[in-house]
Amino acid sequence: MSSPENRQYPELHAHLLPLLKEMIRNTCVNTGDPDSGFEYRSAETLKTFFTARGIPSEILACREGRSNLLVRIPGTRKGAPSLMYMGHMDVVPARKEDWSCDPFEAALIEDAQAGPVLNGRGTVDMLNMTASMAAGLAEAVENHGPFPGDLCFLAVADEEASGTYGAKWLTDDHWEKVSADYMIAELGGFFVESRRGRSPTITLGEKGIAWLRISVKGRPGHGSMPYRSGNSAARLAELIVRLGDSLGRPVMHPMYRTMAGGFAASRWEEFLLTNPNTFRAGLSRVWGRSKGAAKFLHTAACTSVSPNVVRSGDKINVIPDRAMVELDVRLLPGQQVQDVACHIRSLAARMGIEVDILELEFFPSTVSPVDTPLMDAINEERKQEPGSLVPMMIGGVTDGRFWRQKGTVVYGYAPFSQEMTMNRYASMIHGIDESISLASLDRHLRFFSQLPGLFFQRV
Repeated sequence: MSSPENRQYPELHAHLLPLLKEMIRNTCVNTGDPDSGFEYRSAETLKTFFTARGIPSEILACREGRSNLLVRIPGTRKGAPSLMYMGHMDVVPARKEDWSCDPFEAALIEDAQAGPVLNGRGTVDMLNMTASMAAGLAEAVENHGPFPGDLCFLAVADEEASGTYGAKWLTDDHWEKVSADYMIAELGGFFVESRRGRSPTITLGEKGIAWLRISVKGRPGHGSMPYRSGNSAARLAELIVRLGDSLGRPVMHPMYRTMAGGFAASRWEEFLLTNPNTFRAGLSRVWGRSKGAAKFLHTAACTSVSPNVVRSGDKINVIPDRAMVELDVRLLPGQQVQDVACHIRSLAARMGIEVDILELEFFPSTVSPVDTPLMDAINEERKQEPGSLVPMMIGGVTDGRFWRQKGTVVYGYAPFSQEMTMNRYASMIHGIDESISLASLDRHLRFFSQLPGLFFQRV
């Protein structure tokens, strides 16, 4: 692949592309270690960008090197609702040897399917949006401001871990600075194929998260005599299987039904997907044409249980008397961590297994309403484009959850060009050769520059 000479998008080359390239090259890699991330680099990059355009900004940090950047432009009408763009600056690690280009070079290359693309870690998750939000807000202020309500931009640290040094700290300790009535954040805007054609997605809600450590007791003994030994590892394995079966039944809640209707290739497939007895058959049909869509549908309908860390025993010829699993459980709307813990204890008791349960982390499911001025403004901005927005509930968590929990209407959305299907997106996020087309970046920029004017007309 060769570097394209493409000047089809002059605004990108003048403003957005230089900003996005610098943010990629800043290498704000979050490994989960408190001293990783280095988001101060991109916070300074963004501050310089806004200062050059006469827009004041503020850097906020609770730990050295883990900076957040806030822009808050006051509205002209007291009591008018506020609109915030929120994106993160950190990215997950990437191995140079696995990529066709250096993942932190920010190379402009030619892609057979998408045309000119920018290659680099974060071009889909989510430096593309963070940079586009910044550039779009600057254009909106210059061309359409001032606005009745506060117009805000927030670039946060630590999203790729748990938000400890970013969204969580800001909403806990600085709510008066980062509060918002309406917000655009990640994740959405890629396309799903359905009976209505190719339609863009928009995230309205997220499942809850419950990380649990389950410890099972057994009886030690010699590995050569396993008969009725009470092997804790074997007991734990049986409990994990039964737990997945018992919690993984589909729940046809309203958010899922709407999503299934938007994803289905036919009315018959929608019937299969929205009937608990035929759900698995419907999911298999979707899997055959779009693995990404099937995964999104499954997690939207089911309480998922993933046993991701398992430990037992110290010596190969000794039957272990303790076994432990760390479960990643994702909860549906209305479910609480206590519900899952009670279910596990009840199931274990019926199996004759003694368990201890430790809650490692919990955050409830959050969902925003669909009938809002922000949704109306989004639909108005894209009224000339084909396909209706398909609402989604996602299984992963984003920083938007911290604002939803406080009452903010949060949508995950940035319009891509049509080559960004759900399958392509799923392969890009945290993947190898992550890239975004210039056509998608151009669409991002137009959206984020036009949305404030359309939104504030409605409030």
